[in-house]
Amino acid sequence: MIVFMKSPPDSAAHDQPELRSKPENDCPDPDSQRRRSTTCIVAVRISEVYIRAQLPPLASAHDSALAAFQRLRNPMNETAFVERCFDLNGGELVVRFMTPAKAPGGEFQCRWSIGWPDGEVSHRACGEDGIQALTLAMQAVHDRLLDSEAYKAGRLTLWGQGDLDLPPSWTTGPLYQIPPPPGGWPTDND
Repeated sequence: MIVFMKSPPDSAAHDQPELRSKPENDCPDPDSQRRRSTTCIVAVRISEVYIRAQLPPLASAHDSALAAFQRLRNPMNETAFVERCFDLNGGELVVRFMTPAKAPGGEFQCRWSIGWPDGEVSHRACGEDGIQALTLAMQAVHDRLLDSEAYKAGRLTLWGQGDLDLPPSWTTGPLYQIPPPPGGWPTDND
């Protein structure tokens, strides 16, 4: 929902947008990093016009209002396609891959998120089709998890093992092993 409104001419704070929190909106205080509801009102001043947009909730303290505004402006599919729960310090670390969707530029994008205890990290991977976008998203998550301090310390596992069972990136080796042809590999004597 986007609402355009004129700034009140008799407003003492003419340069600052005025946001009034209504009980049904329960917007977070602009100075606070905490999320108190499922909606947030953001005002942006453009000349004498203010834009008020109802944005999706902030995922965490690390998610900014600007990122939420960009998701509103360029919506991609936010439906969790698949997720995996890793073991982290006796708890769960949930990784989600959203449904790959065609972007306005023609490429396919697959958003992913890692739900770290101190906040969610999310990004997207692009591909020629949905399968490539999903594969590249899984590789990106695999790299992020392998680079984490928790994995390096042995505190991040999958089913009690260090193998996270995600596709490796192109820089760490082949994605798969090619099976030998029927009759085996040809030798130099053939």
